[in-house]
Amino acid sequence: MRPSFVYFPIDAVVSELVTPEGPEKTTNDMLVSMLGGEDVVGVQALLDTSPSPTTGFVEIGGSALRCSAQAARRFAEEHPAGREILQAYLVLAQTESLQWLSFSLQRSVTDRLAAYLYWMREVAKEDTLPVTHRGISKKTGIRRPSLTEKAMPALVQAGLVEQVSDGRIDIKAPHRMGELMLEIWPLFGQHRQAFRDALAIS
Repeated sequence: MRPSFVYFPIDAVVSELVTPEGPEKTTNDMLVSMLGGEDVVGVQALLDTSPSPTTGFVEIGGSALRCSAQAARRFAEEHPAGREILQAYLVLAQTESLQWLSFSLQRSVTDRLAAYLYWMREVAKEDTLPVTHRGISKKTGIRRPSLTEKAMPALVQAGLVEQVSDGRIDIKAPHRMGELMLEIWPLFGQHRQAFRDALAIS
């Protein structure tokens, strides 16, 4: 579907999902990115008018700014500096998506769960996450039994998270979670920090 608008989240968190295709197609959409206050939902619409390959799903409700894709494209055409920033952001978004997909193929279910929760925590800037096992399973591809019986208990036992209810998970040790991320996903956040640094310089 060709997007008519682009959104700039302020305090909302939006997952971008893609539907698998081909002979191994499943019924579940898969997570490719998690977007928050530094991001643009539907950024592809700023560069072309082709249908978007992803679907946005609001993980944590909040506010966002909305702009028509046509007006945003016109702004980018008329302001070279703005266009360069948007192009750099698109590279960042694609890089982070590829990193997540590569990470998901190589790591254990416990590592994938830890990365998903910490990623959401960093985007939301909150230690209380309103997520369910079913939702996590559908987006990450982790089978529900492996999530409930193996991955989540491992993180709870390690003192990293607390399973308050099926709709709420608290990050109990964000610093230790950050250290774990450096161990299992060394590139996490590096390209985003480079993007921030480049904006600060410009």
